[in-house]
Amino acid sequence: MKNALFKTLTALSLVITSNFVFAEKTFSYDFVEVGYTHSDVKTSTSNLNYNGYKVKGVKEVASNIHVLGEYMNIERSDNIGLSFKTLGLGLHQSLSVDTDLVVDVYRTKWTSITDASNNGNFNSGEIKLRHNFSDDLELSLNYEKHNTATGYDGFSVGAVKKINNNLSMVFDYASLNRSDSTVDWDMSTLSFRRYY
Repeated sequence: MKNALFKTLTALSLVITSNFVFAEKTFSYDFVEVGYTHSDVKTSTSNLNYNGYKVKGVKEVASNIHVLGEYMNIERSDNIGLSFKTLGLGLHQSLSVDTDLVVDVYRTKWTSITDASNNGNFNSGEIKLRHNFSDDLELSLNYEKHNTATGYDGFSVGAVKKINNNLSMVFDYASLNRSDSTVDWDMSTLSFRRYY
C-alpha cells in the first residue's frame, strides 16, 4: 500500500513539474492559518468527541514548490487529548486560470497530551484540486492517505471565503476511514487565513 501511494504521488509530481500546462498563476501558497477544530471518532461501540485548535503555515520556496507545517491540539471532555506536529513538501501546478492541482507529502508526529511516552509517527500523502468558484470564493476537493499502523484514507472538501486582500475565512471537512475496521474519523475546521 505504501509503495502504491509513493508511485502515485511520484507520477503526479512528474506531471506537475513537467509544465505541460501553461496557465496564469492565481493561487497563493504563502499563508498562515489559525482556527478551531472538532473531531468525531466513531467506532461500533463508541463516539468520541475532540475539540481543539490548529495552526498551519505554507510557504512557496520555488516555482511550483511549497513547504508546509502544522500543529494541532485536540482534547476530550475528560482531558484525554492528542497533539500532532506535521512537516511536509508540496508541488502545485495550474491546470487553468481558475484551477490548481496540488500534491502534498508529509510526516506527522503524534503525542498523547497526558502521557508523552505514548507517541508515534506516520507518513501521509494528499492530492487536491483548488478551484476559484468566484472572485471571493475558492472550493477544494482532496483525497488523502495516512500510513498509520492501521491506515486511514478518505476525502475532504473545503471552502475559502475572501474577507479582504490579506485575510480569508476557511472551512474544511474531512471524512477518514480506517482500513482494518469500521472506525470513522470526521473532522471539521473553521479558521482564518492570513496571506503574506
